[in-house]
Amino acid sequence: MNVKVKNIGRADSGRFNVKLEVDDVEVQTLPVESLSENEEVTLSFSWTPSKPDTYTLKVTVDPENLVTELNEENNQISLTVTVKPKPLPDLTVEFTGLPDEFVAGTEYEIKALIKNIGEAEAGTFSVKLEANEAAVGTVQVESLAAGSSTTASFTWKPEKAGDYTLKATVDPENLIEESDETNNTAATSVTVTSPPVPWIVQWGPAIAIAVIIIIIVIAIVMVTKRRQ
Repeated sequence: MNVKVKNIGRADSGRFNVKLEVDDVEVQTLPVESLSENEEVTLSFSWTPSKPDTYTLKVTVDPENLVTELNEENNQISLTVTVKPKPLPDLTVEFTGLPDEFVAGTEYEIKALIKNIGEAEAGTFSVKLEANEAAVGTVQVESLAAGSSTTASFTWKPEKAGDYTLKATVDPENLIEESDETNNTAATSVTVTSPPVPWIVQWGPAIAIAVIIIIIVIAIVMVTKRRQ
């Protein structure tokens, strides 16, 4: 914060200080060696607000009253400022384009749509997919600008039939500071069916029995003919 100090008197000033206060708490004091008549100097103060709030900034010239002046009533200025919250990203995740059905032993592509609905860019983060709490895979996203989206793709091959809960988690390590940390997970339930039985396996025993019966019938017929 820059503050301009001017000597509008008729004589040079000696050494004096300029003090910055925030809500009546001293933040920084800077020295000025001297200031000639009608001379001005610009001082730069540094202040890091700790939280969003409304603050009163006050700058005082010669707070110790070391310099005798024509007017001691114009050595101070105040300003009220509002500190806004730090802009943060907000990552969300949802499943998109899931297959209509799942069959055990078949490989599927699982897609998760990642959005940054916050006000700042998100740096590098990961997206993790789980099936019944067992890790399926992790995808790395280098960065995601505010208002942007990207798709993370996973490969999943269920080994057996049953009910599964697929869960996608964005930034599972909580490396990204976000405005909302409660919307980083998406879950969905899917049912995996058994693969269809090949016809040769399904009808093989019946065919074998039929063949045996035919062979037996033919054999009986041939034996009967020989006896006649």
